[in-house]
Amino acid sequence: MPYDDGSNDHITEYEAVVGEMQGILDKSLGSKVVFGGDLNIEKHALKPVQLCIANFCTANKMLWLDHSTGNVDYTFHCNSLGNYSLIDHFLCSPELVAGAQSVIINNDGDNLSDHLSILCSLNVPKSPGTFKSNRSCVWKNQWGKADIEWYKSVVTDYLESIALPTEALHCNAVNCHCHTEQIEQYYSDIVGCLKLAEWLYVPRYKVGFHKQWWSPKLDDMKQRCIYITNLWTSIGRPRSGIINTERLQCKYRYKQAMKEAADDESKNMNDSLFNHLRDKDNVSFWKSWREQFCSRNIQPTNLLNGKNGTEILPEFTKFHTCVFQPNTANADAKFKVSYFS
Repeated sequence: MPYDDGSNDHITEYEAVVGEMQGILDKSLGSKVVFGGDLNIEKHALKPVQLCIANFCTANKMLWLDHSTGNVDYTFHCNSLGNYSLIDHFLCSPELVAGAQSVIINNDGDNLSDHLSILCSLNVPKSPGTFKSNRSCVWKNQWGKADIEWYKSVVTDYLESIALPTEALHCNAVNCHCHTEQIEQYYSDIVGCLKLAEWLYVPRYKVGFHKQWWSPKLDDMKQRCIYITNLWTSIGRPRSGIINTERLQCKYRYKQAMKEAADDESKNMNDSLFNHLRDKDNVSFWKSWREQFCSRNIQPTNLLNGKNGTEILPEFTKFHTCVFQPNTANADAKFKVSYFS
């Protein structure tokens, strides 16, 4: 929602956004609705914009949920100015929640935002055909973070429990097919043991989740932030003192390190693309480009404008040839000759 900058237009801008919210409700008559985010107003503040939200909830029979402030009594903080306020909220249909005081404030150590995250559990009945199943995620094992010795010990125990097909091992018949089933079962048991041990004792991550510029140093700084925040929480979350100062400095160092790592990665990526282009290495250039800018979830199409197979590429080329034309006649041919010469 619009920030209160003290201008006369603030209330007008705020009411315009509430009008947009009303438009969403009008287009979804009979539906259960949830609005959540930074409303830039405290629920019990005596201000015109607070009355605007309250009237919106009353007119549409919606609940303005209260926060459970047992541990944290703010959702926004500006430590340098000493400002703390409860301005992040949920508005929802009453059928979706068990009670009005349903919002939990999370104070996570690795949250670098000046807003704390808020959590609300909703009772959403699942209707057939309402939800579309997404394609299964691709996961990879983090062998570098696995306890290999423990994994070996577990695999050894599992393998010892597999019965050996002794009859098949002692068979001397040529081209024997009598023990095929036993050998297949033995093979399946071994693979099953390895997969079970891997599933239980090797950490996994979703492909695309980690940033390319992430490093063990950032992992350590993240864990230090979590540790100092938990320590700060255990002593009552003081807003002054040595622990609070160290917490703020730790988060600042972590935030700066992340920014520098992302900037360095961007610079290195630009240099890499430039070097590939300078060396006229098309394969490496487009490989680097796809790794940086292309989504891993996008799959090539099998049908384009009614064309399939080998007809897709000419159709794609034909379309973009018409869309893009160089300002200078024959400029593309000139640059092509210059590039490949």
